[in-house]
Amino acid sequence: MSDDHFTRHYARGYDLLENGRSELALREFAQALRIRPDDAWTLAKIARCRSELREHGQAVDAARQALALDPADDFVQATMGYVCQRAGRSKEALPFAMEALRRQPRDVAVLHLLSCIHSELGDRETALRRVDEAIAVEPTDAVLHASRACYLRICGRLDEARAAAETALSLDPDSFWSHLELARTAETTRDWHTATGAFREALRLSPDSTECREAMVRMLRTRNPVFHAVLTAERWLGAQPVNIRWVLVGSAWYAVCAACGFSPSAIGFAAVATAAIVVARQLCDGGVAAPFADTVLRFDRYGRQLLKPSQIVASDRLSILILCVAGVGAAASFQLPPCGWVAAPLGAMALLSASWITNCRPGRRRAVLVVYLLAVAIVGMLAFGFVREASTQIGVLSALGPMALGAALAVVAATGFVCGPSVAQKLGYPWSHRFD
Repeated sequence: MSDDHFTRHYARGYDLLENGRSELALREFAQALRIRPDDAWTLAKIARCRSELREHGQAVDAARQALALDPADDFVQATMGYVCQRAGRSKEALPFAMEALRRQPRDVAVLHLLSCIHSELGDRETALRRVDEAIAVEPTDAVLHASRACYLRICGRLDEARAAAETALSLDPDSFWSHLELARTAETTRDWHTATGAFREALRLSPDSTECREAMVRMLRTRNPVFHAVLTAERWLGAQPVNIRWVLVGSAWYAVCAACGFSPSAIGFAAVATAAIVVARQLCDGGVAAPFADTVLRFDRYGRQLLKPSQIVASDRLSILILCVAGVGAAASFQLPPCGWVAAPLGAMALLSASWITNCRPGRRRAVLVVYLLAVAIVGMLAFGFVREASTQIGVLSALGPMALGAALAVVAATGFVCGPSVAQKLGYPWSHRFD
């Protein structure tokens, strides 16, 4: 093929790569490479495309091939440093970037690359010096000012970091990185209003940004006083010796029982509540503060859009236990008969389980979840029936068998509801177009 074909494919690939369409750019550069298999720049561009696609091993291989073809080219040297840095091999990337800088001392891209490498190696002062050198060459580059803000923030120079982030935004109001860095700096200084606005704008510019979503959730949790109270209590309790924890749990149990005159209902409620706390800590990775705050966010129109599927499932695990305890508490407060102690918590848990069906992936998976929840509900109804039958029996011995069987079935049904979020997750919950 002619040189015109090579130029056409290379130019298309260059434009696509500049516009962030790395997969299409890779195809064009591959076509160009077929025409000129020994073109070092084309191989370097292929390496950059693969790096953007996170195919780091293949990116490094392509960059090495380019370097073997033209080891004296500064762009090829810089590309080798770039793909190594993107692959997390900053020590390996440093000599290549330094060699590229020796050949082109005022290359802004190389200076920025070096600043990133030094930052990842923990040398923030050198990273800051390199990005300052780049800004001296190109003072209107918003990304450079955002990087400078990042290094200043990490070094603890927060006022300067805020000014650098604001400069970046003034240069490019539609820059994702400028909004993100302003948000990070504002969050560090606990300027929640500015941080929230900047994170929201960054999320608008890049809706798939996991970091922005996690930061928004983190801030919404931090601003919730209940979250702080629960988290403080958890940390304090976790710092106590095991025997002190048992004394505290026993004291709380005694207080509940004393408030109700040591009635059997008070003892039962305290036992269920204690068991629920133990189960919640196991299901929620040892803590309930974050899932509790996420449960509150589920009622916030904006907050619920920020939660990840795993956070929604953890929130449901905690919610189902809270409903169980609330049902037992209602049964104790209204002095319901034994069958009410079965119906109240299981009925409360069944209310939440209905939302799993509507938010499970449609089709066979949703049908399987319906069958699962119906089976759990049937076990719960059998438990209610046996306990109710026991309450009509005359004499302790005749009532003991149905009561024990009913209690066992009630525990099985409650366990089925508690495990429901995990089962639903395997069947495609939470499903919505937002998670596709």
